Amino acid sequence: MTASADQATRRNLKLTRGVVLLSFCLNAGVNLALIGYFARTGGLGLVGDWAWLNAVLMNVLILDLGLTEALTFRIARDGLTATQPLLRTALRLAAVGVVLSAAASCLCLLIGAPGFAAASLAALAAVLQLASNWRISIRLGQHQQYWYNLKTIARVAAQTGLAVWLIKIMPQSQPLGLALALTAGALIEVSVALWATRMLRLRSGPRANLTVLASAARLFALTNLSHRALQPLSILLLGLTLNTAAVAVFSLALRIPTVISQAVSEALRGLLAGLAQLRDTEPDRIPPLLRDCFTLQLALLGPMMIFATAFAPKLLHLWLGAVPQELVTALRILLLATALTGITTPFHWANYALGPEKLAARAYAIGTCATLAAGGLALVSGHGLLGFVTIFGLIQSSLALAMLAIAQTQNRLVSRSLRELDFQKIVLRLTITAAIAFGAEAAVTALPQSANLLLLALSSALVLALTMISLRMKQITWRQR
Repeated sequence: MTASADQATRRNLKLTRGVVLLSFCLNAGVNLALIGYFARTGGLGLVGDWAWLNAVLMNVLILDLGLTEALTFRIARDGLTATQPLLRTALRLAAVGVVLSAAASCLCLLIGAPGFAAASLAALAAVLQLASNWRISIRLGQHQQYWYNLKTIARVAAQTGLAVWLIKIMPQSQPLGLALALTAGALIEVSVALWATRMLRLRSGPRANLTVLASAARLFALTNLSHRALQPLSILLLGLTLNTAAVAVFSLALRIPTVISQAVSEALRGLLAGLAQLRDTEPDRIPPLLRDCFTLQLALLGPMMIFATAFAPKLLHLWLGAVPQELVTALRILLLATALTGITTPFHWANYALGPEKLAARAYAIGTCATLAAGGLALVSGHGLLGFVTIFGLIQSSLALAMLAIAQTQNRLVSRSLRELDFQKIVLRLTITAAIAFGAEAAVTALPQSANLLLLALSSALVLALTMISLRMKQITWRQR
């Protein structure tokens, strides 16, 4: 039983990572190309509208309150049959939210308030995404994380095509067109989730009351709230204290590291279900699993983030055209912070599957509050956008280190998992990679502008080669016993 649980977890992680990396080109390309298209055709104002609607959407997604992770955890630990009452109650709540959001959108259109109608449609899209996440937790709890990524691919592809089309045919109501694209993409996502879980019918049967549902989600609620609230509240804070252009710069700077990190780290969500089962069967299998996940994250994210940091000016120029230096600096700060967060992600999930979840949740809540408070103070004291971004990056990096500290002090997971790694060789290889990256960037800068695109393509091929070498040779970082 234990061996099958360990094998199922590893198989799920391998298959999911394959799906995630396969979808990386689509999701990353589509997201980055869409924002670049907005910037070139409508300027930073249109990018700001898109960021604002996504901020509304993300604020509504806060209402998940960790329920997706809670349902996944319960299904993995207690089984699907025991979790069905919770699923029924959650999906009925989502249905109520859909009706209320749709009614609010129609009312705003009738009274001639397109801005409020766009916000209501973004809220409707968020509620539909919540419903799809709660439904797909059936698959997540059964070691099938890749279904979550597949439905996300469908949503991104649909909403991107519709967004480009709708802003062309609705030039006077572009925010409303963008909101309609978000809603249509969410409907596609719900359809995929229903198809993926078509074997289970939840229309009838016992339901859990709201108290039981809240108790189940309490384990993950604070962390989920902290994660989901940070970016939209940061955008709202920047919009209130600075302007729409600052919102656009922050959103653009955060987009590249977020896309890279999610493409690499999203597969690790499968650790929650796997570690929850291994905890009660054979915990000795947990350290090797965490070690393998950590080294794979390091091998993937290390070369990518180093080269993205070195080539930040070229990437932004190729993506958006002429950009301010402020955006380049902000991107480099967030790349480094996101890299550290992504590398330590296995221990984030270990803290929740194995405990102590309360310490981790409090750390994230304190980090979010500290980011908003210190960032707001930096803004009102005149330090501007870069002051806020610096605080944002420093606190996120500190939280990544805090997850390692909690995992070590409570369960000794870090020393048990990483004691075989040779960190001297790891640092040496990362240093060599950084030297190659910044040297290549300097060489590209010294050459004519016409050669930049070709050399950037060659540099990207070098990143891929170094990443593949890291994956093939990561065993050299293990000490010989």
